[in-house]
Amino acid sequence: PVRTADTGTPQAQPVRAEAEQRNFGASRPTVHRVAPGETLFSLGRKYGINPYRIAAYNGLPRNVQLKVGQVVRIPASSSGRSGRIAYSSPPITKPTPPARKPSTERQQRKDTERIVQTDPVPPAPSVDRETQARPELANGFRWPVRGRVISTFGEKPNGVRNEGINIAVPEGADVHAASDGVVAYAGNELKGYGNLVLIRHRNGWVTAYAHNKELFVKRGDRVRRGQVIAKAGSTGSVKTPQLHFELRKGASAVDPLKYLGTATAMN
Repeated sequence: PVRTADTGTPQAQPVRAEAEQRNFGASRPTVHRVAPGETLFSLGRKYGINPYRIAAYNGLPRNVQLKVGQVVRIPASSSGRSGRIAYSSPPITKPTPPARKPSTERQQRKDTERIVQTDPVPPAPSVDRETQARPELANGFRWPVRGRVISTFGEKPNGVRNEGINIAVPEGADVHAASDGVVAYAGNELKGYGNLVLIRHRNGWVTAYAHNKELFVKRGDRVRRGQVIAKAGSTGSVKTPQLHFELRKGASAVDPLKYLGTATAMN
């Protein structure tokens, strides 16, 4: 209220029209200084202008984060009428609920298959002169360790499926590459396997060596048939020294005993 010079009585100021108060239907462009918490969409509601039009008018991206004190030009209303205009806010994406955790055995298989199928590593080496001279090497793999098989491939009476074979060995025994190849994985992130090495061979073959005490190779290394790649141990889900050995064609596990020679096996 304003007091007059003559009477000193309060006198109400003229009431502004709603369009003027909210700047709806402005006939010419204006400027606005950004206050805390204001966005393109709040300016759109305040001035009755499509927020994307405000962004384009100022050469700003549609998802711009306005800064306090920033001067934004407000374009004139195309219709000159007061009132709100219809526009939609960006869609809100609901978070995807976490997937149910599969069983440990199934997760181990999936983790191994994921590495085999998706991890990019250099291609396995081509056939060398030794393999050309000895054709049997092209179809077979050497035993990775010398020891006794304590668990064979396939389903067990308790319902657990062994995706490979387990071979009892002394602690610290040398673990050898079953054939020439390239290391696709070397680490201990896969639950249950302990220190694990995966080697990718030519023609889509992959070998796995688990429960090692030490690893001597890293991802991307080229290895030769018979090369020592690890020391056997009891890491992961086992309590006694042993090697869990898997042979896969692509992502499908096969029985290693059908492909290993007998020269270094102990039954």
